[in-house]
Amino acid sequence: MVSVQVVDVNDNAPIFVSTPFQATVLENVPLGYSVLHIQAVDADSGENARLEYKLIEMTPPAGVAPASGDSGFPFQINNSTGWITVAAELDRETVENYHFGVEARDHGVPVMTSSASVSITVLDVNDNNPTFTEKVYHLRLNEDAAVGSSVLTLTAVDRDVNSVVTYQITSGNTRNRFAITSQSGGGLITLALPLDYKQERQYVLTVTASDGTRFDTVQVFINVTDANTHRPVFQSSHYTVSVIPH
Repeated sequence: MVSVQVVDVNDNAPIFVSTPFQATVLENVPLGYSVLHIQAVDADSGENARLEYKLIEMTPPAGVAPASGDSGFPFQINNSTGWITVAAELDRETVENYHFGVEARDHGVPVMTSSASVSITVLDVNDNNPTFTEKVYHLRLNEDAAVGSSVLTLTAVDRDVNSVVTYQITSGNTRNRFAITSQSGGGLITLALPLDYKQERQYVLTVTASDGTRFDTVQVFINVTDANTHRPVFQSSHYTVSVIPH
């Protein structure tokens, strides 16, 4: 009887179980968070089938400068398990999509490799405050301005996606002279009741912009100017004088 033992040669390249690999991750996950499991198989045996992984084509996105001695890339891969984890803080407002490659190589001779593409999308969380485009507002308003007339439009910018900013006058609205409505992303202040220069000559409104959780405030200084609304009035309706003849 003749016994023949077939010895494996490294004639099979690793094959990824799926490609391309895609995943999503929230921008506020901690460092070390597991994002995606990369898996490949090798039809060979022994060392010829033992795989290790590495990331390739990790070009920092446009506009993102890598730190000194750092690739600037926020993901890393465990070369044995194939798990991709977060290696640096993510910020969707800076970079939303990452596209790179992954390589699997065996330990045979000669070494055989395969590569696949990876796409990771960073999802938004509400981590930015609405911010007014101006630090303070100053304006003049004549006391005879018509009720309902527009006074000022304020704008606060929120870098988060799909954020809805609403506006409120939170202090300083003496006698409720003013109203504010949220429209087209801005806050429109209008005159709600007639002004009276003799009662109030200045209003200091505090306006709050909120996305439901986070907020910003700004002050609006409104100086009321006097209107020529009163005719001269004699102190007496009848005057009597005496003239002494010379």
